[in-house]
Amino acid sequence: MRRLAVATISCSFLLAAAGFAVAAVPFGGDDSGTIPSDSPKGPITKCEDGVGKQVAKFAGAILKCHASRATGKLTDETGEDTCEGAAKTKFLATKTIGCTACTNLATIAAGVEGAIDGNNGAVYCGAGTAFGGEDAGNIPTDAPKGPVTKCENTGGQGVAKLVGAIVKCHASRAVGKLADETAEDTCEGAALTKFGITKTVGCPACINLGSIGSLVESVVDGANSLVYCEPAAAAFTKLSFTTTLGSTSCGGPSFSGFTAPVAPFSGEVDNSSNANIGNLGKGCLYVGGGSAATPANQIPDQAQSLFDLGTPSGGNFPLIAHAGAQSSCTKGAGPGTHCIGGSGGPIACTADSDCGGTAGSCGLDANCTFGPPLPITGALPVCVINAIQTDASGMANPSAGTSTVDIPLSSRVYLTANATSPCPTCISGHCDATWKDGSNNPSPNSGAACSPTGSQGTSLACGVPLGDYQGALPVDLNPLSTGPASKTNAGGIFCTGQNHAGAFHLTAGTTIKETGSPSADLTDGNPHPSVLASVFCIPASLSSAINAVGDLPGPGATALGGNAQLLP
Repeated sequence: MRRLAVATISCSFLLAAAGFAVAAVPFGGDDSGTIPSDSPKGPITKCEDGVGKQVAKFAGAILKCHASRATGKLTDETGEDTCEGAAKTKFLATKTIGCTACTNLATIAAGVEGAIDGNNGAVYCGAGTAFGGEDAGNIPTDAPKGPVTKCENTGGQGVAKLVGAIVKCHASRAVGKLADETAEDTCEGAALTKFGITKTVGCPACINLGSIGSLVESVVDGANSLVYCEPAAAAFTKLSFTTTLGSTSCGGPSFSGFTAPVAPFSGEVDNSSNANIGNLGKGCLYVGGGSAATPANQIPDQAQSLFDLGTPSGGNFPLIAHAGAQSSCTKGAGPGTHCIGGSGGPIACTADSDCGGTAGSCGLDANCTFGPPLPITGALPVCVINAIQTDASGMANPSAGTSTVDIPLSSRVYLTANATSPCPTCISGHCDATWKDGSNNPSPNSGAACSPTGSQGTSLACGVPLGDYQGALPVDLNPLSTGPASKTNAGGIFCTGQNHAGAFHLTAGTTIKETGSPSADLTDGNPHPSVLASVFCIPASLSSAINAVGDLPGPGATALGGNAQLLP
């Protein structure tokens, strides 16, 4: 029976992050573009910073072509175009390994060249012959060596240095050397101050360093998104793990032995020679010791749970129990209490006697459940409701796709004795009015509105008769992890109080293994397959019949396949 609880747990696991911005976030202020998601030393950051450096060099090369045209070293527009073409060819050879798909060197080159050519008149603003073509500005009348030519060329050199300095400020912000927009503005301000003392002796009156500096800053800041182009996204607040179906036939224990499951497999039971004596199906829950006879059952699919993410350290986020909808939150039960079993109905209570006297029937209110009601077939058909007893917790690294959680459950077992449908189901939006337990009692919510969860069609809105209550099993899935999980005992006694050696009616079993699997990097916001595995102990229930059939106390094992995904 206990396995019920565990199975439901595996249903789905959703981690919610408070203000977790794993995607690129905007530079902010007057800067376009986004700070790389893998800052400070990831491949995107290194690549985009490298492209930025080459942009500064490319800008300097174009300005040098303009200076050569101004002095007559390049005699005409064709010569200048050839000069700029050579600079562009060199820029287009920039390495982009590690950059995202949005990095487009041709687009960047066109933007840089267009901005410099189009604003050339801010530097070469005096009287003279027009540069022509796509270049604004005039070739100085005192070319090649007059004071105007020398001064305007010096201004162009200053512009090149200013571009490089602002680009460097952007790179420092991208890697975190500049912590925020204010620090970056201070960096750019220092660059503008230095540009502002450029010598202008010999320049025409139209030269205005303040205007040129503001223009350069505006253009470079505005074009920053061409370099730092990773798409921005809202800060992720949740990491969702939604279970999917695994093995279509879980096999497992029976009165006659162990039935092999159908692939895919997620684990195995080994003997003392480390030989595999029984595969474990993915998405299945296995329960009990060497004489267990409760078959393994599929874990419900399409169920979710939520965790809030705490303050990260080194990419690892503490997982904090989330308050919210009962079907997806992970907070513990209580403080209120109601009858969860017995003959009194779902009334408020302070003691079991208020509920008819059945042990444990006055229970803490289940604020959160781990998945929908779990139907368990076999000799004693039961429906299990997995209430989260105390706050769940854990740790996750979304970039690595790893997680480890501790989910303390109170698996409330109801012996409905309905072999066809141990739990009431939700059909066409209503709790099945034809469902009855073995004593011909309907669901207390018969005919009520509901929403089914997954292929099994159960719903928290469709309760079970409280008179079927057989107690609650304290099960702690700890750890439930994307890593490997196992228990080993040379004598086959895995849990305190276990009566029969072995696991899941495999009497020679001395090691139980389940294999978790990390997802891919979740910071892209897309769903990625993952597996959460756990091998744990199940204590005895209050029912001697359930303990006998399940061979409890004893081990339990599960591996939950599903899709992990960061959500805003």
